[in-house]
This record gives sequence, C-alpha cells and structure tokens, in this order.
Amino acid sequence: MVGMKEVLKEIEKRIKRLEAEIELVEKRLELLEETGAAYKYQLWEKRRDYSEYYLIFLALWAMVGLMLLIYIKNRYALGVSLSLVP
Repeated sequence: MVGMKEVLKEIEKRIKRLEAEIELVEKRLELLEETGAAYKYQLWEKRRDYSEYYLIFLALWAMVGLMLLIYIKNRYALGVSLSLVP
C-alpha cells in the first residue's frame, strides 16, 4: 500500500509537470501567432523539396563528363593507354 501511494504521488507529479509544459508551449504558440512568426514557419513547411532534381542533375552531369572523357581518350590518345578505372 505504501508503495502504491508513492507511485500515485509520482504519477500526479509528472502529470502536473506535463500540464505546466503544455501551458508553456501554448503561451509560446500564442506569442508566435501574435508576432507573425507562425506564418513564416508555415511557409517553411510548404516549401518544396528539390533534392530529387539535384540528384538527377548530378547523374546527368556525371554521365556527360564520363562521355566527354571517353571521347577525348579515343580522339587524342594516339597509342597512349589511359585507363579510366584506377
């Protein structure tokens, strides 16, 4: 029984702590809305992710560069063996 009371007191203490944190977060959210900063965060979240375009561009750049190296090797090597693989 004594152990159960201690557990209940600890649970009540944690509940009060969480309620206090929720209250602080609500106040901070109100402040953000008043200053207009919440709108800036909404714009940031709506921002598109362009990483797939960068990856495609990088792959194309690498292929064009490799093709250019192969062309230069075949065109100007004249018997000099230049390995593209280390």
